[in-house]
Amino acid sequence: MCSLNKSNLVSCDCYYSAAEQRKADLEASGHTVMLQDSPFALSVLTPLMIRALAMNNNPQSFFIDTSASCDQTNTSLTLVLMASKAGAIPVGVSLHEGQSERSYTAALAQLKDLWAAQSVGEVSITNFMSDDSLALKNALRTVFPATRQLLCLFHVPQALWRWLCDGKNGVGRDERQEYMKKFSSVIRCEDRVIAEQTMNELISNDDDEEESKLSKHLACLSERKEEWCMAYRMDVLNKGNNTNNYAEATFRIVKDIVLCRLRAFNSLALLDYIAVVLEKYYSIRLLNAAFGRHQKPHLLYQKILSKGKEMLSAAPNCVSELGDSLYSVCSSKDSSVLYEVNTDVGVCACNVGQQGTFCKHQAAVQLKYSKNFVNAPNLSLLDKQQLYCVATGKVVAEETFFAPMTVVATLTTAPVQGLSVASGEPAQQVLWT
Repeated sequence: MCSLNKSNLVSCDCYYSAAEQRKADLEASGHTVMLQDSPFALSVLTPLMIRALAMNNNPQSFFIDTSASCDQTNTSLTLVLMASKAGAIPVGVSLHEGQSERSYTAALAQLKDLWAAQSVGEVSITNFMSDDSLALKNALRTVFPATRQLLCLFHVPQALWRWLCDGKNGVGRDERQEYMKKFSSVIRCEDRVIAEQTMNELISNDDDEEESKLSKHLACLSERKEEWCMAYRMDVLNKGNNTNNYAEATFRIVKDIVLCRLRAFNSLALLDYIAVVLEKYYSIRLLNAAFGRHQKPHLLYQKILSKGKEMLSAAPNCVSELGDSLYSVCSSKDSSVLYEVNTDVGVCACNVGQQGTFCKHQAAVQLKYSKNFVNAPNLSLLDKQQLYCVATGKVVAEETFFAPMTVVATLTTAPVQGLSVASGEPAQQVLWT
């Protein structure tokens, strides 16, 4: 009998047999699992993940990250998440051997097959948000060739700062902050012409050998500016999620709450933590959101509404209807500037609303015309019913179960795209005003 030690744990026959037995146990309890031996990769969709994928058939931005410090054998744990009004929800987990392009490709191919095998059909992914891992990005390009890749706007300047502080690159201490200041302005710039000019100024500093090295590094970054410069990704409907914070926060949950800052014995033990403990954690978290125990979405919604009220108080006629779910809203700073709001999609022509974030112009339209926005941060009755269904797998018996105890004003409904929790009929999103 082979020994289960750290050097041969993944490759030994008895370990693989144990993995196959655990796979059968999980599948019997409603999980979907894929396992392969070489390279080792074990991917799983828990029942909650399956229900989360079915909750929203609209195209989604997925957030992906990897950690290799969760068990004693340093098995790589890759999490894939999607955003919701209750925060990030995991939609796929893969345990694989190492962080090579070959291992990533095997793990992502398994997740793609698992997503396609669900009754919801092939998952529509608009883009993947990740850090700048070459192996991961190459694997994503291989498995999802038509899906756009974006870089986290925190990791990109962090990586450049580390490069500038590396002594072998010869960048002086007094120059580092100046370079970072200019590069940060390029990242956040929303005008392509200005971003291009500023980046060219940074690259053109080639007076000596050290600055030439910096120019070459910046030129390499500039070739991929569509992935990290805001001016080239304003058309991405990610609701303002331009960093990979969802994935970073989820790994903190895994290490602090699920693993209690300890390492699992091996990858099978880590699989149990993910399939059981993490599943229960997110079930409770979604139920807390559905029952109104998290006030952050409500407070954010009220804050944006207050800005819309200020706009209407200052200029009652600043909002006008154009027809076909389109509205024109005057800028609060310059009345000659008009922003177009689309209530069906939930977008605005302003810098904040272009990516699908709920802005004050949309709030003004909602207040004046009682229009409902699917991207509003508050939880409607339909949102609460869906979260409850994702958390428990059960349908709410009464549609008014999540309604407030007292109704201040009238109840208005507006059709939204998607399916209701209880049936396949077009859903009616409920707005309490």
